[in-house]
Amino acid sequence: MPGSRDFDLESFQAKVLERVSILQRLESEVEPAYAQIPYPEMSKMRAENPGCLAWIPASLLWFQATTAQSLARGLKKDREELARRAEAVAGQRTVRLHLCPPLQGVSDDALEVARAITPTLASLIESRTVSMPLEANLFAMLSLVIARQGVANFCAEQG
Repeated sequence: MPGSRDFDLESFQAKVLERVSILQRLESEVEPAYAQIPYPEMSKMRAENPGCLAWIPASLLWFQATTAQSLARGLKKDREELARRAEAVAGQRTVRLHLCPPLQGVSDDALEVARAITPTLASLIESRTVSMPLEANLFAMLSLVIARQGVANFCAEQG
């Protein structure tokens, strides 16, 4: 917890910023790349080359492609669940009331949003004003949710 001797806000905030970057990269680079991995047509290769073992490397490529795509689907599912949790937190009136003052003058950049909200949100958790886990991934996704919505829109809806 933030109030405990073991909690280091600076380290936690660094972890949140790292997770924001990772989540952004997953969404923009990794998942689309995995989705475009071609599947070799092994049955066609076997029919064209009966008795040839050329289909074995293709089988390995197919296995790698299916594994990568399965991993990407799992990451996307986990990210979608994390986004739902972050949106639920963002929808709480108490959260908006406390996060909007530190967001004054902050751009819609997710890293800037994370820098602005992490200390306030950690203290809200410590004081039990807000009930949510102290998870870097959740803080990072909340920053992305606010940045995508736009800081001005997020704070305009607080009333």
